[in-house]
Amino acid sequence: YLKLKKDKLLFRLVASLVAPSVERGLCALSAVSSTPVSAVVTFIPRSRAKVRTLGNDQAKMLAKYLARELSLPCARLLVRRKQGRAQKELSLFEREENTASMFRIRGAKHLSGKTVIIVDDLVASGNTLAQAGLALKRAGAKNVLFSCIAALEEKPKDDSFAQDIDIFG
Repeated sequence: YLKLKKDKLLFRLVASLVAPSVERGLCALSAVSSTPVSAVVTFIPRSRAKVRTLGNDQAKMLAKYLARELSLPCARLLVRRKQGRAQKELSLFEREENTASMFRIRGAKHLSGKTVIIVDDLVASGNTLAQAGLALKRAGAKNVLFSCIAALEEKPKDDSFAQDIDIFG
């Protein structure tokens, strides 16, 4: 439903429901490191074709309202290097190949030591989030947290993609 609507009230409601979970993740990181966490919210950008077709970028809208709920900055840190095939049409193996090196980082010089919260609407295999998280870690992010609204039952065959990324539900 979020993919097809531009209802700001709905995005604000969903962000307010997701915010406590993200807040718990940030508090856990802060407790482990014994220092306050400096964080920024970003999102998995939709392809230009999808934005034209559907009229919005729901992950961007969710990230914007989630950042407001958490009193954090929201920035477009991820830029697609390539427009891959639609993930829903691919097998797990094909999804991994499709997302490899998909993102470059915008504003990497501001990432050092920061926690980045990546927002996406739907997670299927986790490959897109994993590639985005790895790109952010390589660019200097200290921690990467993921926040999604829904996840499909389908799971990757192993968790090797998550070995260097902190994942909070």
